[in-house]
Amino acid sequence: MFGFTGSMDLVTVGQGLKSLKSIAESDKPSIGLYRDKSEYKFTAVPVAKSNIVMVLIHNDEDRDDHSKNIMIECTPDQEFILMDGSICPAYKLKGKKMTSIALNEVYCLGVYPHNPELVYQLRKAQFNDHSTAFINGIEVSIRNL
Repeated sequence: MFGFTGSMDLVTVGQGLKSLKSIAESDKPSIGLYRDKSEYKFTAVPVAKSNIVMVLIHNDEDRDDHSKNIMIECTPDQEFILMDGSICPAYKLKGKKMTSIALNEVYCLGVYPHNPELVYQLRKAQFNDHSTAFINGIEVSIRNL
């Protein structure tokens, strides 16, 4: 299963960061951004309780400044987009470089098991095989959601 906890934020157009839970509770679709900054409409839905990992990500330029840490809570198999454009599941991210919404490098410091939680997925009819979104500012694959 692929997905994120409801507390994870998605970058939206005109609404800033919105949690997946608040998007799921809304009666209107939100508008997200692809890497090329084109827009898409989507909703989020709770799907099931699942095992979760916490992915600790940091700005690669200054790993000693922990105020720049980003935590993403997702299923172990959730796919992330690496700097070279390849895809990597969350459980294999440690030490890998990924892309942020600013299109700069970020670095995975570690992946840690966490208690099972309700998982949310994005829903949109036109996702294609190369679709991505920005969860907590980090580029992730949404092709399997």
